[in-house]
Amino acid sequence: MNKFLLLFVISLSVFSTDFNSLIAENSVNGGVKIIDFKTNLANPQAYFLKQKVLVNKIKNGHFQAIIGIPISLKSGIYSLKIQDFGTKIITFEVKTSNYKKQYITLTGKKKKFINLSKEHINRVLKEKSIINRAKQIYSQKLLITSFSKPSDGIITSVFGSQRFFNNKPKRPHSGMDFANKLGSKISPIASGKVILIGDFYFNGKSILLDHGKGLMSFYIHLNKILVQTGDMVNINDKIATMGSSGRTTGVNLHLSTYLNKVAINPNIFLKL
Repeated sequence: MNKFLLLFVISLSVFSTDFNSLIAENSVNGGVKIIDFKTNLANPQAYFLKQKVLVNKIKNGHFQAIIGIPISLKSGIYSLKIQDFGTKIITFEVKTSNYKKQYITLTGKKKKFINLSKEHINRVLKEKSIINRAKQIYSQKLLITSFSKPSDGIITSVFGSQRFFNNKPKRPHSGMDFANKLGSKISPIASGKVILIGDFYFNGKSILLDHGKGLMSFYIHLNKILVQTGDMVNINDKIATMGSSGRTTGVNLHLSTYLNKVAINPNIFLKL
């Protein structure tokens, strides 16, 4: 290996891609804030609302904190805490995004998702605990170098919409939906590791991927799952096919993305 190539490979192993070139930063509730900072520490830690956030090394001594902002957060001035040789506080503003309302009608067998029986409530609570435990994982290695959309088709629902199922208000939509024909290919939005698969009451057949340092993506309403827990996957890999399992009105993929354990707008990464 010649000297130039050796230096190039070493540089790739040490420095990460600048997130400013990867995502569409938007400092609103449900968005992402990027804060650049400098430190002489090799592995600085940063926290927002007491949760560890993704810290990305971009060049010698320069880092980025990639902060997921909860959709429930009100507008105002907030603080990022950086554990340096002491504690460094960086403040930033969060603004409010006006998300739309969405009315969904469930008919036939799908109406069971509106009025849950005691048995179904117990199942939902158990599954929620399983999913939340998986979201607690924080792996130290950042696996992503780029992002790609998970499916062809049309976008039928966007992040943050206040949802009404048969006129009953529910929580805001935690992701974005892609519609295509049954069996269409589903791919990861970035390189990652499969940390959870399951067939859940609301979500149907689902896959949760860990992309490192608290960044995760969740693929639900699947038809067939083609990976196993522990598999490493890359952009363009076929990890599942599109379906209509769980609480959905038709064939589609629901994609959620998480940073520091909160759901954020997937389109920040996809820029569609």
